[in-house]
Amino acid sequence: PLLAARDVAWCVAETDEAPFLGDSLQGGPFVYLRLRKTDYTDEESHAWARRISSALSEGTDVYCYIKHEDSAAGVDIAERLGRHVAGLAADHAAGSPRALRKRRPSFERPASSPPRPSSSPQRMPSGPP
Repeated sequence: PLLAARDVAWCVAETDEAPFLGDSLQGGPFVYLRLRKTDYTDEESHAWARRISSALSEGTDVYCYIKHEDSAAGVDIAERLGRHVAGLAADHAAGSPRALRKRRPSFERPASSPPRPSSSPQRMPSGPP
C-alpha cells in the first residue's frame, strides 16, 4: 500500500541462488521483474506467465527484464515466456471483459521511448556561432 500510494513499484528479482517463492505480483501501479536465472524450465516459465497474466488482467503494467549477459539464452527464455503469456491471454479473452487481448506481450520499444542515436556520422557546423 505504501508503494502504490506513491506510484512506485517494488522490484521482484529472481536468481539461481534466490528463487522467487510468491504466487502473485503486487505492490504498485506497475510490476518490475528481473528474471536472472541462467535457465528456466517450462514449469517455471508457465508459473511466471501465470503471475504476469494475472497482473496484466488487473490492469497492472509489467516490465520484465531477463538475464542476457552471458549468452543468447535470454532471447530464448523471453520468447518462450512471451508465448506462454500470449497463450494465457488467448484463454482469458473469451470470458473476461477486461481480457488481455489488448495487452499482448511485445518485444518492441514503447512508442514513448526516446529515439536511438543515429549510427551515421552527423555533420557539425563549422566556424564561429
